[in-house]
Amino acid sequence: MGDYPRFHVGMVSPMKQRLRMSWPPVGSYEIQQWVLNEPEDLALLRQALTEQLVEYPITTGDDPDSVLDALLLAATELAGRAVARGKDPTVVTLMKHQDMFILDVGDQSLGAASMVQGTQQSADEGLSLAFVERFSQDLAWYDDGDATHVWAELGAT
Repeated sequence: MGDYPRFHVGMVSPMKQRLRMSWPPVGSYEIQQWVLNEPEDLALLRQALTEQLVEYPITTGDDPDSVLDALLLAATELAGRAVARGKDPTVVTLMKHQDMFILDVGDQSLGAASMVQGTQQSADEGLSLAFVERFSQDLAWYDDGDATHVWAELGAT
């Protein structure tokens, strides 16, 4: 699929050294959770996420539309990546931490941890992570024993 450079999370990126293993920040709380089983669910996720964010005004001084766009892009990239390679279901959780939003996407893929670390990553999957990395404040992964999660923190710049 094109001549894209292969991105391994362990490689040095312009923004961060590597995707680190970490749970979301302490004090984060869940706003809403969605379960996706097929690629068609991504459009429903974007619509539901937009509706949910109306209840949580963006007060960081950033352009609210830019923050919403970043959240929608991150949700599409991370959830689309998980739906494409994961075993059902993919669970997307919107959380809040101080003035920031956190998108946590978990899937039950076998060997997902090694894929997140870049040892089995396709070029498209690596580009999704690199894309989200460019506009997130933080990007990390963790395994909770049931699923492998990738989360991005977005909001204030």
